[in-house]
Amino acid sequence: MAHQLNPDQDDANIAYGRFLHKISYKRNRLKEPLLEGGRPDRIEKSNGQILFVEIKKSSHSKKSAEMQLAYNLYKLEQQGIQAIGELRFPEERKRQLVELTPSIRDELLYAEAEIIQIAAMPKPPKAKKIPFCRACGYNEFCWS
Repeated sequence: MAHQLNPDQDDANIAYGRFLHKISYKRNRLKEPLLEGGRPDRIEKSNGQILFVEIKKSSHSKKSAEMQLAYNLYKLEQQGIQAIGELRFPEERKRQLVELTPSIRDELLYAEAEIIQIAAMPKPPKAKKIPFCRACGYNEFCWS
């Protein structure tokens, strides 16, 4: 994480996410590999392809979940590993396939460039309250 800032591990949303991950999909449990930039919830094989799985408590923030998963697929691709992704929302009993398309890759590279630019600033930009703030593990960094 930039500047070694990590989300508050005691945050209720993060704790619930860990709990949900622990109790969901027990039959398919495989080791959680550590990759540059994060740790996926699980990796499975599906129809001879590598399936990179992220488990989320809700589809409310689906776009950010898609981008997180796409970033992991991008990092795998850079290591020569072709994979597809799947978002799972066990409480909603939903699944969504995520593939690294050219348009998603472009969106990722643009977002990554913006993040690098912000991380390189001597001072962070002034915080703006947005709907995601209430469930964010970094909340205290912005508003304390």
